[in-house]
Amino acid sequence: MNTLIGPARDRIDGPAKVTGATRYSAEIHLPGLVHGVFAPSTAAAGRLTRIDVAEAERAPGVIAVFTHKTMPRLARQPVFSYPKLTGMSFSFLQDDRILYGGQPIAKTTASFTAASRSRWSSPRRASKPSARPS
Repeated sequence: MNTLIGPARDRIDGPAKVTGATRYSAEIHLPGLVHGVFAPSTAAAGRLTRIDVAEAERAPGVIAVFTHKTMPRLARQPVFSYPKLTGMSFSFLQDDRILYGGQPIAKTTASFTAASRSRWSSPRRASKPSARPS
């Protein structure tokens, strides 16, 4: 027993995972199943000035592309509490603020994962940097 980690535990799922026998939820194909992928901000802070989703919308299998301009508005903040965890209080895709690098700034929904991911590898977007977003 290691006093920092604790006693060893048997991983009954280990052999199946390392041999490829385990079936993961992403490998289950259901009729009508759609996938969603977020496009991350490349700026650490600022405001989104434009985002061109035309190419993503034309991609095969794409059902919808959402940005802060097209995402339905939330009636209230979700019940999970970001302020307690991060000190921030905001919801994705609700306004043009960029609060951190990698923040989701668009979401594409497609009939299969490959189509959903392919058009967000390098989206056309622009942001206005700021020292401190408001």
